[in-house]
Amino acid sequence: MTVSISKIIAHKLNLEKNGGDRAILADSLIQFENEQEGLEAFDFFTTHIEQSREQGFVKKCQFWDLEGNTIKSNVERIYAHLEDVDNIDQVIVDESKKMALKLRKIMMGTSSRSDGSLFVLLYSIDGNNHIGILKMDPDTGVEVRDDLTIKVRNEMLPSKREKLHKAALILCKNEYIENDLHLFALDRQKSSNEPAKYFMEEFLNVKILPDDRNLTVEYQKEMVSVFKDVLPKEIFMEFNQRFKQRLLTGEYFTLENDFDSLVRDLLPEESRDADLSEYKRMVQRTLVRKYPGEVTGFSPAVEKINPTIFQSIDKSIEIKILPDADDGLYDKNYQDDGTFVLTIYPEAGLEEKK
Repeated sequence: MTVSISKIIAHKLNLEKNGGDRAILADSLIQFENEQEGLEAFDFFTTHIEQSREQGFVKKCQFWDLEGNTIKSNVERIYAHLEDVDNIDQVIVDESKKMALKLRKIMMGTSSRSDGSLFVLLYSIDGNNHIGILKMDPDTGVEVRDDLTIKVRNEMLPSKREKLHKAALILCKNEYIENDLHLFALDRQKSSNEPAKYFMEEFLNVKILPDDRNLTVEYQKEMVSVFKDVLPKEIFMEFNQRFKQRLLTGEYFTLENDFDSLVRDLLPEESRDADLSEYKRMVQRTLVRKYPGEVTGFSPAVEKINPTIFQSIDKSIEIKILPDADDGLYDKNYQDDGTFVLTIYPEAGLEEKK
């Protein structure tokens, strides 16, 4: 991946009460005093872009509300002027100001006061144009002068070693269509009092695209949510184990083809011919609300399959069984009085570890 940055602009959000009641907006792109300064700055932002693409928190997304999405419109106006050398800089100035004002307004309406600056970058990756939107929080650093005195520098940018918490890496496209990759979005909470996902949901207005990894996670959640209270404990336990064993095969899974065989023969004999379609629709409805696009099938990501965990109400007792554990080494069941019995056979070589 070769990143090449061509233009950068920064605006201060200015959220602090004693900092005034307005954002501090730039009227021109950042100009560097000399070539070395420019190279160092480009290296700094290039490193953050590359690191952000590699973070596990980064999500593949599409713009939501394709007709009314303001960030998408900002990006489209910039993209439309890429070849207009006389006006492109001013377009970036104007559109990035709108982005900064929108983000500030959203943040002022939340409990978050994580002040900082919004950087908007025009860059390319292997020749393909992108718009980067990076929200960077201020830091404090200490400079040691040549005479060994020190100077405290406030509102410094985070170093290259620190990971960003808010970023959007947007592909420039002639047309943004539904269920297609539009951008990579990063929205991590920096503190416990920060509103969850305001950057992705309110500022960018994007939805995460379904992929095998997140569908593996979400299907497990929904199967538990839908069936834990529907099936008797003993039947649910067997169903859950079958489902995880099915995922462990790594073969493509669909509700239509695979669901019935997991549960039907576990049902009481008088219910084995029951219509199970509504249960499948319950799973799909929740997934469709969370992800745009096709969610009826996926190739399981084996590393995302959860262990089976049994836990007492007060959490003082916990038993964990990995999904690939040999089921010939143990047995488990609920008795009629609610007693849970877990039998570990000698071949497992069970021993106390702590």
